[in-house]
Amino acid sequence: MKKPNIKILQSFANQYFSRAPKIYWKKFKKWNGLADYEKKAIYINPNSKSGVAYSCRLEDGEYYHAVKNPNLKDNEQYFLILLHEIAHFKFRKTKAPKKYFYKIRSEAKKKYLNNPDSQMLFAENVLSESDCQAFRSWWSGSLNHWQVENWARKEFQRKRKKIKRLLNIKL
Repeated sequence: MKKPNIKILQSFANQYFSRAPKIYWKKFKKWNGLADYEKKAIYINPNSKSGVAYSCRLEDGEYYHAVKNPNLKDNEQYFLILLHEIAHFKFRKTKAPKKYFYKIRSEAKKKYLNNPDSQMLFAENVLSESDCQAFRSWWSGSLNHWQVENWARKEFQRKRKKIKRLLNIKL
C-alpha cells in the first residue's frame, strides 16, 4: 500500500490543534503509531497494514484492539492511525502520576479484582485529600483508553469524504 505524502497528513492534523505536533514516519515492529507528548510529535509506521488488529502502548501498559478497521481503501489506514494518535493528545493525562500511584493501583487491583468502584474507594482511603483528584484523573485516563479509539473511529467516519478527496479516491 502506497503511503500518503507526509505534508497531507500534517495538513490534516493541523485542523485539530492551535500548535499541531509534527508528523513523522517511523518504523515500529508492533505499533502503527505513537504519540510523543514531550517532543510534541506523532510517529506513524509506514508499514501499517489495513484491516488488522493493532496494539496501542501507553506509559502504564499496552492495550490491544482486536477490532477490525472499517472497510478501508488504499491508504485511508494512515488517517485512522493519525486520528488515533491525535486522540491521545486530546484525551491525554494532564500531569505525570506520582510514583506511589502505581503501587496503590496495583494493591487496589489485587484486593478488588474486577470491581473498579471498590478499587477507587480503596485508593481514596489510602490517599490524602489533595492527592485524590490527581489520582482519579490519572486512573480514569488509563481505564478509559477506549475514549481514544472511539473518538478516532467516529472522527474518521465524519471526515471520510474529506480524506478521500485528499487521497483522490473515487467516492
